[in-house]
Amino acid sequence: MRGGVTVYRPTNRGVPSKVWSCDYPTPDGGRVRKSTGCTERAAALRVGTELFRAAQHAHADRVQGIERPSEIALVTLADDFIDAMRAEKARLYVQSMEDHLRAYILPHFGPDSAAAEITREAVEGFRRVVLSGAIKTKAARTRKGPGAAPSTANRILVTLRRVLAFGVARKDLIRNAAAEVKALRERNEEVFRALTDGEIAALVAELGRCASCRTAPRSACADCRNGGHVALWVRFMVATGLRRGEAETIRWADVDLTAPTLLIHAKRAKGARTRRVPLSREAQAVLEELRSEGAAVGLVWGKHDRRKTVAPAWKRTGLSGRAPTPHDYRHTCASRATAAGLDLVQLMEWFGWRSLAVAQRYLHLYGGRWADMAAKMDAFGGRSA
Repeated sequence: MRGGVTVYRPTNRGVPSKVWSCDYPTPDGGRVRKSTGCTERAAALRVGTELFRAAQHAHADRVQGIERPSEIALVTLADDFIDAMRAEKARLYVQSMEDHLRAYILPHFGPDSAAAEITREAVEGFRRVVLSGAIKTKAARTRKGPGAAPSTANRILVTLRRVLAFGVARKDLIRNAAAEVKALRERNEEVFRALTDGEIAALVAELGRCASCRTAPRSACADCRNGGHVALWVRFMVATGLRRGEAETIRWADVDLTAPTLLIHAKRAKGARTRRVPLSREAQAVLEELRSEGAAVGLVWGKHDRRKTVAPAWKRTGLSGRAPTPHDYRHTCASRATAAGLDLVQLMEWFGWRSLAVAQRYLHLYGGRWADMAAKMDAFGGRSA
């Protein structure tokens, strides 16, 4: 203990953390507990003492009505934010935010720049740079137009907004400049898309033909085997509605064909929540076929760039529009489940949605939606007569 500051190592399920935390009183009678980011006790005590003194100075400034921006560097704030998120968020989600910080945000603003120096104009300028294509994003590689899509720029700005909000909540910053910048809108028929039964059947059939030897069913050549594997992938994704990251990380140990359900672990899910996904007869048939082709151990699918196989096959079908993406399969599955009569609670549990606003983006019903509603109302009226 030094000057009222205590350092300790928190435990998680009885296992002590390697990183020390500090505990110190506040001038208004409360107490603060936060991680120091240090693995050595002496260093943690120094950091805790500095935090304690900073809290006292900040309290004195508030009493006197003085607003002073913090000198905390953007890279330090970003590191603290990622450490805090790792303790409570899914691994894949945290990795995405860290990629945004390391690849786009920190190189643009400068890692040694003070977080308090970021203004609304600077954030808007950063977004314009992203949209112009001066910053090469991963998503821009598959985009036909120049620069990043508005949705990509929005996701990057969400990361910056959350980092600055973390600084405001921790009293390191006075204001969140990124929160003052409104998200861009991108709404067209290509953003939210559900495939028809005919499009799915045509794509799967084309994937069942070799691009070189044009045999059907496929022969034993490498191209044939790859296309057949991707055809199974498309069928599975449409049947389960999984996110690509979830599907690529599921293991055979997560599959229960007797239930039949599929377990999605929190650490592999975007929403950091464990859930079970029902396996239809189509999904079970795909898994049985995969199991018959090899050992049912380890990853079911693994991470591969299947777009290189899907895009040419889609073009050969002669169907209009761009080649479908894994998220299109998810939209398609959600539309089918809705048309089948599943209620909103079941759908949110299945697809891992947390809010109605998110769920409404996916619920694209097939044709006959309004006639089906009217028929149900007529049937209800007939029963009550």
